[in-house]
Amino acid sequence: MEAEAIPPARQNSILRTHFRKQFAAMRSLHNSPSWRNDPFIEDFIDRQIDHYLVELQDKLAGLRAYLDQVQVSRTALLELASGEDRRSAVRQWENSLKQVERHSGDIWNQLRYVFTGLEDKDRFKPRFNTNDKESLFQPQMQYLEEEVAEAEKEIQLYFFEASRTIAVEDIKGENMLIHLYHVRQMAKKLKGEKC
Repeated sequence: MEAEAIPPARQNSILRTHFRKQFAAMRSLHNSPSWRNDPFIEDFIDRQIDHYLVELQDKLAGLRAYLDQVQVSRTALLELASGEDRRSAVRQWENSLKQVERHSGDIWNQLRYVFTGLEDKDRFKPRFNTNDKESLFQPQMQYLEEEVAEAEKEIQLYFFEASRTIAVEDIKGENMLIHLYHVRQMAKKLKGEKC
């Protein structure tokens, strides 16, 4: 029987602290010093972290899949002049953007409850000019792709890279939460634009 591969995030002090606090709140163990070394509790925290990571990976995969669907519907809209096929592509475009908005918001919420010390918003406002509609929002789509890629990269490095230890101080500034916020805001704005 093979030994279970231990996810590096199990040793992440921020995640462990977050789930210890949740456990303590559930059990009202604030005044009991011995509970921190209890193997049952540590195993429970490990399982909570594992579940958190699986959920995070699933949401990231969903975000990426819906962003890919946005690109597919955008390509169809560029090729179709009119008719039912175009209306169907517009519905696909709007639905996929709605899902990008929803998934980026879900991931943003999941992360901000753990990273309470990180900035989670900035003053970002999606920008458009008169040529954007003609290109079917090429600059905005490129921006969405870049922001999703940055968020994925930072999340991957922070939670899933075994050889990397990153302190919270190292991810301040334009961090994974800010990138996800930008994705959510851009998808929301694009969803309201006419194709």
